[in-house]
Amino acid sequence: MIARRPRPFGTEAAARSTGGALMAAAEKSCRLMAEDLCREAGYMLPQSANARAFLERVKRETDAPASVADRLSDTIPVN
Repeated sequence: MIARRPRPFGTEAAARSTGGALMAAAEKSCRLMAEDLCREAGYMLPQSANARAFLERVKRETDAPASVADRLSDTIPVN
């Protein structure tokens, strides 16, 4: 008996059938949309209150050096 490879389905099949150009465009579109959502949420603007709160949370809840978060907080003014 000859073992057969399973047929691709979903996005894998779509990527193969479109030659990759459409999938490359979709990937770029998703990345740009994610960046825009982060920017709208205020996390990409270092002077935002969201970024300041994130630095404080990193300081409290992770093993990251507190001195780095403090230095960033002191360097970047809050809007």
